[in-house]
Amino acid sequence: MRRRSTHHAAQQAAVYQFGIALVLVAFFGVVPALAHVVRLPAADAAPGLGRWIHLSLLLGGLQLAYAVYVLQLPDWSTVWTVALVSLLVAAGYAMLASIALLASDEHPVLQWLGLAHRLLGRRLAGWCVVMLSLTGLVAYAGGQMSLRWHRRERRLNAARRAGSA
Repeated sequence: MRRRSTHHAAQQAAVYQFGIALVLVAFFGVVPALAHVVRLPAADAAPGLGRWIHLSLLLGGLQLAYAVYVLQLPDWSTVWTVALVSLLVAAGYAMLASIALLASDEHPVLQWLGLAHRLLGRRLAGWCVVMLSLTGLVAYAGGQMSLRWHRRERRLNAARRAGSA
């Protein structure tokens, strides 16, 4: 029984580290949007905010919400769910990076987000690649942790059933 509690404590610690990593990625992801908002004069703040700022803050809020979710309910299925959401966010960053690299300034997605003028120096593509890497690593780590945890749970349950039979 003592061995199980040691594994359980280690899994709990790993989940908390995973949650903290999610929080850090979420805060890092909203830095450009917050920096842009801070640089705007107060009079220009309302009309000057592009859709990309709202989308960036929405993704950051979503990641924070899932970080709270995984920290409140540390279980293999919660980690798996958060890993899948992080994978979807990473796919979004990959899509935007490819559009920024391959499309012209007149691309409808870039126009809709208000990012056509941000293609100078390919900063948008670079930022998307950085965020793709970070969210992809978080998704991979969460998926691996969840799969190992689930396999361990299945083995323990099978051993309990075999011992009680």
